[in-house]
Amino acid sequence: MDRRIKELITELSKKHKIPVYKVELIIMSEFQFLRDIIQDGEFESLRLIHLGRFKVTDYQKKLKRDKTKREQLAGGGEDNKNTE
Repeated sequence: MDRRIKELITELSKKHKIPVYKVELIIMSEFQFLRDIIQDGEFESLRLIHLGRFKVTDYQKKLKRDKTKREQLAGGGEDNKNTE
């Protein structure tokens, strides 16, 4: 984690009199949410207050779809063997 982020977390912890780990959870939860939404790929854009708008391009969506198809095809043969 970046030194500036650690300093900010410590400063907020002291200012609001809450444990450092709770401040870290609060800050990081927004980014974890963003990561989860992007990985699902089912959104047009996502706006985070004070950070801006995040958008997956059509090209990135195509790459994700292609990767998912390849994984399904590769795993599909093995799944059929296990059901027999």
